[in-house]
Amino acid sequence: MPEQPEPTARHHFYGFEENESTPPVDTTMGYLGYPAAAAHPVGRNYAAMPSHGFGKICLSSCRYDLDTEFAVEYVPGDELDPHGFSGSGVWHSRSTGKVWSPQISLAGLVTSYYRTSQVLICCRVETLVGFLSANV
Repeated sequence: MPEQPEPTARHHFYGFEENESTPPVDTTMGYLGYPAAAAHPVGRNYAAMPSHGFGKICLSSCRYDLDTEFAVEYVPGDELDPHGFSGSGVWHSRSTGKVWSPQISLAGLVTSYYRTSQVLICCRVETLVGFLSANV
């Protein structure tokens, strides 16, 4: 397989800054993943199909650690089983002004789903930055 040119390869990574932080409750978040429920049959196998969604950071009654995790509404609910979003980035917009511009920032990673509360539980970006800084 041919090697990717340096400028292309560089765009496959997200650069963390040490002051990254998870936004407050009610911030709209976006996520993209490959849930098994969205897979399409191709012969005897299945093709993974991307799926995305948006939900707000919320406070949930399910059990999770507020210091290291946060909850995001999973709007599709039972319409699309979210298994396959695990490990997906959860992003928010930092754009300001009347016209949206693509200034997105990573807020965390999806780690689990609570069906009764219909929320995705996400690891906070501060936790990720701390872990990576300690292990680089």
